[in-house]
Amino acid sequence: GAHYNLPETNIGRFQPGLEFTLTTRDAADGSSVDPSLMLGTRWLYSENVSLDLVVLNFGTATDELTGDGQDQVSIPGFVRLNVTF
Repeated sequence: GAHYNLPETNIGRFQPGLEFTLTTRDAADGSSVDPSLMLGTRWLYSENVSLDLVVLNFGTATDELTGDGQDQVSIPGFVRLNVTF
């Protein structure tokens, strides 16, 4: 992943960026897990809490019947809460 640090604000720091995920593992059904690209921003509320707001999520999924790969794009992508203890 690559993120750009914006200046600190009263409500935390924002980091727009992108993440690329590449893996060689297989899914539970035996199909391969294909790479994905996510574009969005990370909101660092505090040292222990951050929120990822993914605007665009692009990946490839394998059709179980034909075995063909199909591109999938989701807009908006998702929201991920990260908490450390």
